[in-house]
Amino acid sequence: MANTDDESNGDRNPKNSDITLNILRRQIECMNVVFGDIRDRLDRQDERIASSQISQLKSKRHNRRMKASMKKIESEKCEEW
Repeated sequence: MANTDDESNGDRNPKNSDITLNILRRQIECMNVVFGDIRDRLDRQDERIASSQISQLKSKRHNRRMKASMKKIESEKCEEW
């Protein structure tokens, strides 16, 4: 016995299963777009994190150099006195 819901009414009207598949296909395409946007945001965030870590490392190096320079200046001042 055939299910009348799945039968097509001629060539003009698609079957319910075809309609369902088309709707699911569109939903999956939308989800792929959303996932792509999320992936792009995460990539940009990773880049920002990496650049901030690099700047922090540069800052730490700069601070060490400044401390070394200050110690050198202080030791020179002590030698002069």
